Amino acid sequence: MLDLVATVWFFFVPNVSELHPVTIFLHQVAGIPGVVFAGAAYAGLVVVITRKLPTPADFDFLVAAMLWYGVLVVCNYVLLLGGR
Repeated sequence: MLDLVATVWFFFVPNVSELHPVTIFLHQVAGIPGVVFAGAAYAGLVVVITRKLPTPADFDFLVAAMLWYGVLVVCNYVLLLGGR
């Protein structure tokens, strides 16, 4: 949720831009609902991948996905607060 809020703000704050090309494309096509759809699709992809992995691997994948997600959230907020 925090990442989605930060991503939506990327389209309103001057001198800051979203880097993910799929999110940018969906924003151009559908506006803010496209950004929300992109976020939901990314989350859905993680759920689908996790359901296909065996038990030890899905735990490792979820931990890695949560850590990567945390890095992206922090990065997004640093960019927003720094204005770059």
